[in-house]
Amino acid sequence: MNELLAAVGAAPADPNTHRTLGDAYAQRRQWVHASAEYRSALTLGGDATTLRPLLNLCQSALAAGRPADANSHNLYFRTQWLARHLLGLFPSGRFSILDAGGGDGRLSLLLPDADYVLAEPATNGIFVTSELTFGRTFDCVVCCHVLEHIPEEGRDAFLDVLCDIADEHVLLLNPVVDPRIDLREWQQKIFEITGAKWAKEHIDCIMPRLEDITGYAERRGYPCQVKPNGSKVLSLAIVFLDYFAKAGRPEDVARINQMFNAIALDDLDHAEWPNAFLVDISTKE
Repeated sequence: MNELLAAVGAAPADPNTHRTLGDAYAQRRQWVHASAEYRSALTLGGDATTLRPLLNLCQSALAAGRPADANSHNLYFRTQWLARHLLGLFPSGRFSILDAGGGDGRLSLLLPDADYVLAEPATNGIFVTSELTFGRTFDCVVCCHVLEHIPEEGRDAFLDVLCDIADEHVLLLNPVVDPRIDLREWQQKIFEITGAKWAKEHIDCIMPRLEDITGYAERRGYPCQVKPNGSKVLSLAIVFLDYFAKAGRPEDVARINQMFNAIALDDLDHAEWPNAFLVDISTKE
């Protein structure tokens, strides 16, 4: 698998490398990963007559598996919320999108009509660097819960790459420093209790401030809008719920997640104490 990741990372615009990696994920029954890679291959010019049946296979396998609303509430909420925002920007659902740091690519499942490409080191070996090129731009670039994993001194350069690739929008959905709490202390406790790799990276890379992100847009001359997302308290509770449930009763955590995931998205946004903010940077000329 490492060789396949390296091949895609070395030729991110080549649909054949994405197709081959997608086949490997399908053989492992990692259907979300496989679907994201097949979608990427299709968007980058791959043969639709062979890719469409493979995507249908992934969709059938996903439909027969665990329902999406039984997944961890934090991931489910942010993905659903982001997809809804995207469809508000592009109501037809037909637009091109680069999902930068998009994990297993599950956002693609909610945007079936979009031209979707995933760039995720862990899933397809693609890093966002100044050398990254797909030979094209995208209507929108999405970056969800990624910026806090980028070392502070490299964030402007990282955002420059995203803005250069985006024709209309760069959407940065990100947790930020909260002046009311010692966020670093919270993250340290999360890491000590759960051992979560992401918590350690939050500590090591330093959480961004909201004004750091909006300040970047101002310095580069990009208009931007800010929107609160989620609830800090509920998000933290779900982190610990997931950890302890996986150690004992996973069937119960699925039921609890389904309970939270049934709540309307708007009812879960806490304007006074959000878990994150969406910064929508307009790159239109």
